[in-house]
Amino acid sequence: MATLNTTNIKHASSSSNNIVLNSDGSTTISNLSNRGKILQVIQVVKTDTFSSNSDTFTDLTGLSATITPSATSSKVLVQVSLVFGGSNDAYNAGQLLRDSTVLGLAPADGNRTQSTFTLNGEGDTNAHKLQNLGFTYLDSPSTTSATTYKLQARTYTGDNRYFTINRTYLDGNNGYNQRGTSRIVLMEVAA
Repeated sequence: MATLNTTNIKHASSSSNNIVLNSDGSTTISNLSNRGKILQVIQVVKTDTFSSNSDTFTDLTGLSATITPSATSSKVLVQVSLVFGGSNDAYNAGQLLRDSTVLGLAPADGNRTQSTFTLNGEGDTNAHKLQNLGFTYLDSPSTTSATTYKLQARTYTGDNRYFTINRTYLDGNNGYNQRGTSRIVLMEVAA
């Protein structure tokens, strides 16, 4: 097999080297953009607990994060990891917002609650249990201003139902009532 020894490759009409071969074997290609690269990462971790029986969407305190994109063309990849519980037979809905804009909603259909995610338990035994929910959403905020992503949730209060974050509904001081941590991660992706 033949070996070509060179340090630069360029097109005949180019005024500069298009591909530079470095001594360590790495290359530099001058016309490649940063497309697809992660430019910054913001993480917020919630370690305290939260509970609500609100039948309107309520901020999940401690689960919001702010990022300032470096270009209007950038995407923001939102990663959410929630540890949640709830009262027996709770029917809970959640939504992701960019500032005041709700993202990723299911289509409207009659009187059904639109949501980005759900926090529904496992029937009549979930008051002692924690569950994990993870999801991602790729957003195009089209701005270079500080942008806040946050989570909200609501419950159906027909029978005084609750949802909880990072704790079980009963939250007893014993081994089968757990605690957890939740987080929201924002990644700016060059486009």
